[in-house]
Amino acid sequence: MSDPLDYFNKVNYNIRGFETTNQIVEYLPPIGIEKKIRFCRCWQSKKFPYCDDTHKVMNEAGDSVGPFVAIIKNEEPTTFHKLKLTNKIGNTNTPNFNINNKMTFKNAKVALAAVTALATSFYVYKLSSSIIKYKKQHTDKLSLTNQ
Repeated sequence: MSDPLDYFNKVNYNIRGFETTNQIVEYLPPIGIEKKIRFCRCWQSKKFPYCDDTHKVMNEAGDSVGPFVAIIKNEEPTTFHKLKLTNKIGNTNTPNFNINNKMTFKNAKVALAAVTALATSFYVYKLSSSIIKYKKQHTDKLSLTNQ
């Protein structure tokens, strides 16, 4: 492997030997209070996976590295959430779903009718396919006995 491109997918930034899979448990703060957590992205932090600003040395050397800042908020639970598709799924620049707390009785009836129709059509499809299989098996048996 003398070509530098051979090493392209084999670069290991994890020189400290941290576990590649971690389980981080963060508890939600009290309602109304935000909590900011800074996660290390340079793999050099002594408090990994949390950032301890070790990346500043790398920034002085010319690498543009910084932590991932997660903001955790605890909100009061609502009784019912409705997810509404707002964009095409392929567009990653904007969020795909908006949370809308207004679910009217009319919308609930329409959704229930749609699910019922879907379930009924699926049942009819499965029933018809099983009848077709049954007829095919018995016609094959009849053709074998007639020969």
